[in-house]
Amino acid sequence: MAKDKLKDSKCAAEKARDKEFLLSDGAGLSLRVRPTGAKSWVYVFWMDGKQQRMGLGSYPDVSLQKARKKREAARSLIDDGQNPITTYRESKKAAIKEAEEHKKIASGEGPPQTVRQLFNVWRWGNCIQPTDPNSVPTGELANRKDGGAWVQAYFDRDVFPIIGNKILNEVRQSDIWSVRDQMRKRNPSVGRLLNMVLSNLRQMFRFGISRGYTLVEPTIGITKRNFGGTERPRRRWLKEHEIIELSKLLPASEVNPASQEMIWLLLATGCRVGEMSMNSWENINFEERDWFFPKEIRKGNKEHPAENHHVYLTDFIQDRLLNLKKLAGDSAYPFPHKRDRNTHIPVNSLRRQITTDAKETIHTSGGAWTPHDLRRTCATHLESLKFSQKIIDRCLGHYAAGDAVQGAYYLWEFDDEARIAWEAWSKKLALIYQSNPDKATPPTP
Repeated sequence: MAKDKLKDSKCAAEKARDKEFLLSDGAGLSLRVRPTGAKSWVYVFWMDGKQQRMGLGSYPDVSLQKARKKREAARSLIDDGQNPITTYRESKKAAIKEAEEHKKIASGEGPPQTVRQLFNVWRWGNCIQPTDPNSVPTGELANRKDGGAWVQAYFDRDVFPIIGNKILNEVRQSDIWSVRDQMRKRNPSVGRLLNMVLSNLRQMFRFGISRGYTLVEPTIGITKRNFGGTERPRRRWLKEHEIIELSKLLPASEVNPASQEMIWLLLATGCRVGEMSMNSWENINFEERDWFFPKEIRKGNKEHPAENHHVYLTDFIQDRLLNLKKLAGDSAYPFPHKRDRNTHIPVNSLRRQITTDAKETIHTSGGAWTPHDLRRTCATHLESLKFSQKIIDRCLGHYAAGDAVQGAYYLWEFDDEARIAWEAWSKKLALIYQSNPDKATPPTP
């Protein structure tokens, strides 16, 4: 069959006639010329015993050479038993769908494509690019007390600069190790933080697999022992002579008066610093001598959901709170934020002061300590006063280890016993506190 009979010059020079006509190039390809002068390419072929016509585009947008290439591509499909009209139609639909997906991704919708987008869906819900900084997380991290803010902060700093824009199915174990190497370079002693980042990366990628966003889980085979190192339980606590030292160090330190009172309250109550930071005056009843910690601000997990907690206000604890009342003024919080007194201080405020701002000024002879070490100190001194673990757990609002039988049958709450324990421990602290004549006196508002 003769083909390639036309020339570009003839296609361009051909004039319109009263009726539509075809100029054959052979092998089924023709240039159709309409009475209006419009020209377009038509490919005629036979399939399943029927003649079919397929448009290949208008001329001169589609040149003679391009039309011939389209004809050959269509003939190849026919040789493979495929109808080129149907194939091209489906291909066009797929291209339109792909363009729509890209448009959704660009506008913050659609399935996540990169590590950063997967994280956003994991934290924020059905949004790969949250635009409102005040949005409320609705994703998997929404159940965490901070809504995933802590994970966001560390991923922004340590993960996203390395693999944030990496396509999900292209992430490899080597990329995870690159995150680790960069964190080690920034701070060689971040072992525990490394393991926490690894754990969250693992949770995020498994979430992506469960939702069909990715086929890759690049943390498989990476152990915490090799990534961040074996974690040993922290055992730091302040002995009595260290608390005496602390009572002399605090007034001369850079720790502000409200935070100094918080340190004494953490020692006296064994509460968690975050829970104390977030609590408000409405939960403190001086007449009933009760300090209420609602479960909404308390730590919990799936195995042990957060529960309400009550602290008995001994004279020592009450005095510390009355000092805070003078410092806080009209704020609804004992520890108001310095820039917005309508809210509480950040939960890491005290830790930042004693590990960064105050630095060595409040290190006792035993060395540096953290706010959580004060909780361990309270528990250890209660034990030294011969109180049982059950009573100490009640004082600290701690979920003690135990079997299912204990949890189901031993339900006494030890409220009276806890009050006696707080009183005994507060008396020791009061003697230490009152022995230091240089302690700061809160200013009168």
